[in-house]
Amino acid sequence: MAQTPSIAPQPAPATAVATLPELFRGFAKIGLLGFGGVGPIARHVIVREQRWLSEKDYATLLGIGKVLPGANTVNVAVMLGDRYQGIKGSAVAVAGLLVLPILVLIVLAILYQFLDQNPYFNAALQGSACAAAGMVIGTG
Repeated sequence: MAQTPSIAPQPAPATAVATLPELFRGFAKIGLLGFGGVGPIARHVIVREQRWLSEKDYATLLGIGKVLPGANTVNVAVMLGDRYQGIKGSAVAVAGLLVLPILVLIVLAILYQFLDQNPYFNAALQGSACAAAGMVIGTG
């Protein structure tokens, strides 16, 4: 029986060497787009877009990250940054992963302080809470 070729394009072998700005931008993208879980977007950016690691190397690094204490993707950022740029690379990768989402949260907190007394805003929050509760109940 003949095997059919894979439809999905395979990424090129890992060949890229990450610079400090590339590490920051790559992990910033992961941090900003990974809403609700960064695993799939992290794999996409690291393996397919940037080609910093092969699928096998990424799986190995992620496996190590899972057994270490802390968040898996933060552990991957530390190890990948260290691999390419040493301790500076680790710091830059973690900063890229965490700084921009934290800034977004700060901006949202400031907006919340201004909108807290607005009845339309409070009604929207109550509606969102009801919708979230319904989703939790609906998914079991």
